[in-house]
Amino acid sequence: MKKHQEVLTRLFRDLERIRPQKPELYTYLTDIIEAEYHPNDSILFEQNEVINKIYYLTSGIMYAFNYNDEGEKQVLDIYREGEMIAGKSFTHQIPSPYYLFICAGGYTLQMTYKHLNEVYDQFPQTQELARLILSEREA
Repeated sequence: MKKHQEVLTRLFRDLERIRPQKPELYTYLTDIIEAEYHPNDSILFEQNEVINKIYYLTSGIMYAFNYNDEGEKQVLDIYREGEMIAGKSFTHQIPSPYYLFICAGGYTLQMTYKHLNEVYDQFPQTQELARLILSEREA
């Protein structure tokens, strides 16, 4: 059993609330999802980088920001515990117009773009789940 099984179970419960999935999916995800504790404030991705990971924030705060013409930091979005973070840079694999930052003490589950596509190939019904998650975030 992975040490982060408890947070994986919470993620799976959240996914089930949106759209029930086959148990095999959760077995597969358990093998490919990574967990990471962030003891310090960290920039996860720089502006103009392609974001290649989808995040599930299990604790802490993340936010997207950039700098205005005067060089002042502008927070564009704040993400809280229980949220999935996968913006257009991730979904379209294009350079990000913002920095992605996590505050000290944050804990994430994450999966790469490549792994997500492998999930879609092996479990096609997850594409509908992904659409529902993204539409929920945009609402």
